[in-house]
Amino acid sequence: MRRPRLTRSLLVAMLGLASTVAGAAVPGQRILRPGESASVPVPSAESGAARPRAAPDARWRGPATAGHHGVQAATGSVHPNRDGIAAAAWPSVVERRLAALQRELNREPLTREETPRAPGQGDDAALSRRLGAVLASRPAGTRVGVRVQSLASRKVVFDRNGDTTLHPASNQKLVTAVAAVELLGARYRFRTEVRATADTLFVVGTGDPSLQIVDLERLIRRALAAHDGREIRRIVLDDSAFSPRRFGPGYPTSGPAHSYAAPSSALALAFNTVEIEVRPSRHQARPVARTRPGCGGVKIVNRARSGRGGPLDIRSGVVDGQTRVTVRGTLPPGHAPVVARRRVHDPLAFFGACVARLAAEQTDGPAIPIDRGVAPQHAQLLAAHISAPLHEVLASALRFSNNFTSEQVLRTLAWRATGRPGTFADGVATVAAFWRTIGGDPAELQLDNGSGLSRTSRTTARALVRILALTQRPGAPSDTLREVMAVPGEDGTLRRRLRRLGPRLHAKTGTITGVSALSGIVTDPNGRDALAFSILVNGGRARDSRRLQDRMVLAMARHLEVSSSPPASKASSNTRVDAAPPTRPPSTASHPPTRHD
Repeated sequence: MRRPRLTRSLLVAMLGLASTVAGAAVPGQRILRPGESASVPVPSAESGAARPRAAPDARWRGPATAGHHGVQAATGSVHPNRDGIAAAAWPSVVERRLAALQRELNREPLTREETPRAPGQGDDAALSRRLGAVLASRPAGTRVGVRVQSLASRKVVFDRNGDTTLHPASNQKLVTAVAAVELLGARYRFRTEVRATADTLFVVGTGDPSLQIVDLERLIRRALAAHDGREIRRIVLDDSAFSPRRFGPGYPTSGPAHSYAAPSSALALAFNTVEIEVRPSRHQARPVARTRPGCGGVKIVNRARSGRGGPLDIRSGVVDGQTRVTVRGTLPPGHAPVVARRRVHDPLAFFGACVARLAAEQTDGPAIPIDRGVAPQHAQLLAAHISAPLHEVLASALRFSNNFTSEQVLRTLAWRATGRPGTFADGVATVAAFWRTIGGDPAELQLDNGSGLSRTSRTTARALVRILALTQRPGAPSDTLREVMAVPGEDGTLRRRLRRLGPRLHAKTGTITGVSALSGIVTDPNGRDALAFSILVNGGRARDSRRLQDRMVLAMARHLEVSSSPPASKASSNTRVDAAPPTRPPSTASHPPTRHD
């Protein structure tokens, strides 16, 4: 049955689309210097880092020596990106992309056969029997939903409770990522600007989840150089692209304040977290504790003792509006440093403290007062930091399961689709509209936030396989996401799982208490055929659930190995099947090992 036509009135009713939006993404990952055009595409820098780690503190340099180049900076908030999309046009762009996607899928459905053949029928009978046998040994007390679909034929080859709604944990990040890349574009980039009016600087954020202290240091340095030594009386932080709410639905607001539950903000730095390092001291009664980035905004209360005893307990909280980290416990002399990452409670206070220190160090002057507000339309552009493309930024969510990145992207999607400051509710509504557009049953997708960090989120294995199949159609913007998913044996959440499959498997893990999920794409050795799968397990122990998932994926891989000789039948014209497993690009962002996958 064909889906109803997506009219403007229907989309407005679903999303409450407004007519304007502030800011726009532009290409190029770097700082724009005065005199350079923001519309000229530039290559993104490549990171040689092989392991996820926190960005180091910036080296506090003196004032920049570069002179003012006389740039005629664009004013206001309308900045076309590489595709010529102005800020106010974004709601209409999202509307058109939803309508185009619906027309495409009306012509070429993602699935040819909703019900798989019965065991014993067709070429996939052996795989169906093997998967059924593995599933029969599932851990007691678990509820399992499984769906497997051939991407070459678009036929479902195995399904057990695939339409049962279960908790997806971080597999929900797949839905958020695919919706964002399809509607914003894989080359969408986040922009952090510094603007000026007379004696005031404005730092304007658009939700970049990847901004690190070294990026901010470079941005401030070049903005001050462009300001040409004029007096600065205050710096104003503008995070009006997002609503004031910081924590998403389902996020814990008490406890040790782990980094996986970091707050969201349009101006964000270091994933809105700090790294706390505690080192033993030979000459003091207490170990030495410090934070990174070390630019203020966070107070350490060090109550740890040198000696033997219980482990260190590191918690962050808020006192009088300031993030306070309390360290308790004991650390023996000679012990290796202990490092923990905790969230900050007021992202703007943290961001502002870093901006103030960077500006003071670079001007050799006193600290400049920091305020909060909105940049006026006539403020002159001094410098801008441009993030990596959206699909690369999403590597921290898909490969390392960073919750913060998913929430930032969800709220950015809400901001662009509605023209209002991005909220969690508008983000969820936009993803739901996307899901209905691609033919999904609304009952199969129940979201609270963008990451899956919630006890009430639900979806089905069938829904996740549908999302994966969508990414593999020819020319799909979300096709780029496969290369930034986790791969066995490489950095990410599959580093210690299914190593013999290597780049034949690209998948997203998901784990919270009582939930384990694995969804992805596995290819034959030649990359000519591929299976999309989702295995959701609710209940039981995570170790047992992962063992079940791994056995099922290995069974799929063996089936593809056998069927790849002779070569698999030619693929459907609707589905891209690589000639070889895709090459993973080097990552351009830091991905801290702070996940709740």
